[in-house]
Amino acid sequence: MNAYQGTVCLTLARSRRLPRVLLALHVAGMALVASYWPLTFASAAWLALVGAHGAWQWRRLRGAARWVRQIDIDGRGAWRLAYDDGRQLDVRLTRAPLVLPWLVALEFRAPDGRRHDLLLLPDMLDADAFRRLRVRLTLAQAT
Repeated sequence: MNAYQGTVCLTLARSRRLPRVLLALHVAGMALVASYWPLTFASAAWLALVGAHGAWQWRRLRGAARWVRQIDIDGRGAWRLAYDDGRQLDVRLTRAPLVLPWLVALEFRAPDGRRHDLLLLPDMLDADAFRRLRVRLTLAQAT
């Protein structure tokens, strides 16, 4: 067994950058729509929806929304998310994760079929834990 196959327990902190990153992505999407589509009812509705979703995400991330406090990955690749309210949920990774030096995006499915998305930025983990998670996910994709 190598160093990336055992059980991994990652304790997450709230990201100070995540709300700003999501806001920037929403603004960029709105700018693209505004610059490439002529102003019609459909483009105005699209801009309103993207703006409303961005505002909702901003409020949700800045407020007291439920958030994942801990991620456990066992040696077999089973995932468990522990929320700040004490609830634990066994989930499975449904897609290949997006692994970048500055972002990890994960999509999970719970046993009841509900989807749980998780964006991780480097300020949510210590540098070594974030690196180990990225390496583990990259190695898992390669096999």
